[in-house]
Amino acid sequence: MSKLKFLCMIFLLIAYMTGSAQINASYVIVGGGGGAGDATSRSAGGGGGSGGVVQTGTVTLNSNVVYAVTVGVGGNFQGDGISSILSGSDITTITAAGGTKGSNAVSSTGGNGGSNGTAYGAGGKGMNYQVNATNNGGAGVYIAELASYFGGGGGGGNYAGSPGGYGRYGSGAAGDAAVNDGGGARGRNANLTSGLGVYGAAGKGVVIVRYASSTPLITGGTVSTVNISGTVYQVHRYTSSGTFSLIGFSNTASAASSSPTVCLNAALPNITHTTTRATGIGTPSGLPAGVSASWSANTITISGTPTESGVFNYSILLTGGDGEVYATGTIYVSEPSITLQPETAPQTVCQGAVALTVEASVNTGSISS
Repeated sequence: MSKLKFLCMIFLLIAYMTGSAQINASYVIVGGGGGAGDATSRSAGGGGGSGGVVQTGTVTLNSNVVYAVTVGVGGNFQGDGISSILSGSDITTITAAGGTKGSNAVSSTGGNGGSNGTAYGAGGKGMNYQVNATNNGGAGVYIAELASYFGGGGGGGNYAGSPGGYGRYGSGAAGDAAVNDGGGARGRNANLTSGLGVYGAAGKGVVIVRYASSTPLITGGTVSTVNISGTVYQVHRYTSSGTFSLIGFSNTASAASSSPTVCLNAALPNITHTTTRATGIGTPSGLPAGVSASWSANTITISGTPTESGVFNYSILLTGGDGEVYATGTIYVSEPSITLQPETAPQTVCQGAVALTVEASVNTGSISS
């Protein structure tokens, strides 16, 4: 299976682990394109620069790391391109080498195109004097998810009087308006009247990070979205050197849905807390005996029948995500103080409850307050 097909099949997940957050992302890193080779006066064209090397793959990014991006510039005239780099303390540094410059023409022989050592993006050979030949640069790497070419080779320069115009370069499209990220420069043309003609500019490199999410989860870059088979991906395109990190991933827990007062041995109405980013809970502390907590679908539910009385200030640690965050609340459990036995069902009044009005009649004796 080719690297590009593998990329097409990647299903990116966002994984949260206790103590830190992680994102599994794919990357495209492209070195700067190689510069143009020179022509000989009124004779043969210079070689086109090769495209920058294209590195693709996946990487796990952690919330406690700052990642460095180096974006390689395209080579100057007769100069090589500069490497693009992604690095961080928890990953192996990823380097995409810059493209190599095209060779200069010699007498009536066009210069050879630069080579980046791969099967793509070679620079086109400059045309020999009075010989019409194909001087296109090699097409770059096409990544379907981003609908773009990367690292195409610059076309070779034309010989004096050639009717063919400029060679292809960059993405492999015609003319000099098709430079893509990391594209090599078109070699210099020879010119009948001035001796030396124009040449192209090498494309700058780029670092692209992509992951599955409906909202951005890392900082920096120019951010866009792409939908692949129903899954939304964030695409961060870095065109200048700098740093990025994950956006805050701290867990959150809402206030308790209620702070109930219940009688001893009476069922507790469910208390809930809504959570974000957590994937579970630790062992609760402070709950009365007979009461427990569970977590499901971003909700903590506290339920049960308390078998001890008192005021219970509880705390429940959220696990997964990031940060030490607790759900907290209070439960009041009262002892029964009196049980009435009317003709209907027994009624229990707890200490601290709202006063109960009782009507009673007696045949003998008296009622005291």
